[in-house]
Amino acid sequence: MKVHVSRAPVALALVLALAACPAPDPEIDPACRELPWEERPLVEPQLEVRALVLHDSSGPWGDLGAIYGTMVVNLLGHFPEVNARLLPVSRYTEGDLFEHDVTFYVGVVYGELLPDRLERDFAASERPFVWIGQNLWQVALDPEQDFRRRYGLEYQGVAGNSGQGADTTFFSTVHYQGERLHKYFHHDPATGAVENDPDVTLLEVLDPERVEVVAEIEHSGTGERVPYVVRSGNLWYVADNPMTYLHEVDRYLVFTDLMHDFVGLDHEPSRRALFRLEDVHPWVAPETLEQVIEVVDGRPWNLALTPVFADPLGVYNDEAEWHFDLNDPQASLLREQIAAARASGAEITLHGYTHQLGRTPNPYNGVTGTDYEFWNAVDNEPIPGDSYDWAYGRVSDAVAVLEQAGLAAWAFEVPHYQASMVDYFAFADLFGTIYNQGIYTEYSFELDGRVYGPNDVLSGGAADLDMAHADFSALSLYSESQIYPYPVERDVYGQRVIPENLRNPTPAELAEVETDVWLVADMLDAAAANRVNRCGYASFFYHPFIIERPGDVDAGGAENLRRLIEGVEDLGYEFVQACALVPEEGIPIGE
Repeated sequence: MKVHVSRAPVALALVLALAACPAPDPEIDPACRELPWEERPLVEPQLEVRALVLHDSSGPWGDLGAIYGTMVVNLLGHFPEVNARLLPVSRYTEGDLFEHDVTFYVGVVYGELLPDRLERDFAASERPFVWIGQNLWQVALDPEQDFRRRYGLEYQGVAGNSGQGADTTFFSTVHYQGERLHKYFHHDPATGAVENDPDVTLLEVLDPERVEVVAEIEHSGTGERVPYVVRSGNLWYVADNPMTYLHEVDRYLVFTDLMHDFVGLDHEPSRRALFRLEDVHPWVAPETLEQVIEVVDGRPWNLALTPVFADPLGVYNDEAEWHFDLNDPQASLLREQIAAARASGAEITLHGYTHQLGRTPNPYNGVTGTDYEFWNAVDNEPIPGDSYDWAYGRVSDAVAVLEQAGLAAWAFEVPHYQASMVDYFAFADLFGTIYNQGIYTEYSFELDGRVYGPNDVLSGGAADLDMAHADFSALSLYSESQIYPYPVERDVYGQRVIPENLRNPTPAELAEVETDVWLVADMLDAAAANRVNRCGYASFFYHPFIIERPGDVDAGGAENLRRLIEGVEDLGYEFVQACALVPEEGIPIGE
């Protein structure tokens, strides 16, 4: 299991037929050539929903508040109608609640004091307020708020872990729409360390007539169930921070589905599936693509193509440096299979330039497809000399190699998904669309004497800036990865994001740690869990070397790929072409 470790409806009365979740548009150019942001087919919303996202920012965990707030803003990017603004709660201005249609507060730092001006507005406002995680006690126990009478709820405290080591129990299973979603827990017997976020706020429902319990959470030891998500009047409350320890069957899926209700915009339920063949580079065996073409059998799919193969240390060439690209004679058979793949319904995603960097292992062996390209994985920091120009130039060189081969990519996939924020801005300017999980950090940058941040990018105010000359020296090095269960039209880097939420099969013998083991059965379980999302996606990838491992019972070989594809379809998903996904308007949820 890959774990990302980290520490009311809007009152719009018009009720119309539901709009579909983003779906393929048959009128889009079949070549799926990526257009510049300003030329891409975007929705012109008939209404605007103004969202304010407040986050904690004090103390040693303050950076986490900004990142989790960023994740909420990114999820709001699923809705073209939503105009989001991100702000530390300490900078809240009196009256802001009344200037926005919905407000989110991400409580990460227990005890961070909320401004009196926010508490006063909270008491007076009837506009939807989504409270996530910590610090509800500051209004629930304040006599001036009269919380019990107003909401029919009583605050009872925060519950955490019970027991020790592997025997630790806590409120861990969320029940929502008939599915069981799980909070992450892992005990390392070698070190005794426990990884999990055990905290959950306990609320007692005093007035069932006014309080809707949308989801419950169950204690792993006692079986007791308590409210996890509740709605009363204008208040939505989520009893923990669902963005900690993200994984593929996490309670985070409940939160992502409820984003529709939080902002008051609905989509008709749909189930879409995406498949990508990963790390296709000039040394990949052509017969591997031939097997995949047979298995996909006319379904739409994607090739994640790295155009240059490099083995600078000669790991696979008797210690002699070795490299070639798609246009070299020794890649001729692969070019033929790529043409066959295109004819079978595959589109091209650019997956780096060499998918490695230089002559130094980063961190493994320097070979294409193995190492990182845009991140120093040895020291877990940006590449020395990293800059906007460097990243832009490297990806431009990759595009040139593709063009020489008569190919064009419609999106970019970051090798191993890891790059600096500066690099992500370069990718966004070149492609506008990424097809991977995102890596996010708290950021600001200076240009021509002015400081810019996420709100400038979200509002389009930074769209024409010369990022090559921006000063990013104040960047936080702390970052988090975000899984998307559905497409996002614009994240805080200004990119469209295509989801990848089921990962790839990883048998035990290839897993670096126990929690990395991830089999076809796990992927199908994750696809089933993600059906709680009304805009549900089952998006996964396979590596060519896994196709070449037919001996793996539940991971490798073409037959397991076939089993996975058919299993996803049996769950009600339909395979679509990622490059043809377009956003559609939501329809206001009536009161």
